[in-house]
Amino acid sequence: MRTTKRPTPRVQRIWAEAEREAEQRGHDYVGTEHLLKALADDSRGAAGWMLLSLGVRDQLAVELEELLDSLTVGSHDGREA
Repeated sequence: MRTTKRPTPRVQRIWAEAEREAEQRGHDYVGTEHLLKALADDSRGAAGWMLLSLGVRDQLAVELEELLDSLTVGSHDGREA
């Protein structure tokens, strides 16, 4: 039997934030980089808390910003669309 679970409100919020991040940067896709940034920015969630407690959240935020800034608008792999 196959059951489909509905996303929790937190999952929906994280996905919406990842979509906003992609849209703000002019990307026509939501990639793992957008999702990771949304997870890292969510200090109430397990991923954000873990990154913060390990002391890597700030550095990850810097590296994700650099990565996202380096991507060409509309391109999934950094190459011109």
